[in-house]
Amino acid sequence: MREELGQESSRNIINVYWENPPHGWYCLNTDGAAKDSSGVAGCGGLIRDDNGNWVCGFAKYL
Repeated sequence: MREELGQESSRNIINVYWENPPHGWYCLNTDGAAKDSSGVAGCGGLIRDDNGNWVCGFAKYL
């Protein structure tokens, strides 16, 4: 269908990677999502140490 409409497909590739925090520090990564206006939403996160080891995490419906 794209070809029929004359639209070109464009992709932007972004390399995402995790960097260790400084020695003795922890890193908190979080994310969340919501579904349109239905009110359905959730969030989660995790904590990793300076070696990248998982320390703890959470997930929650909002």
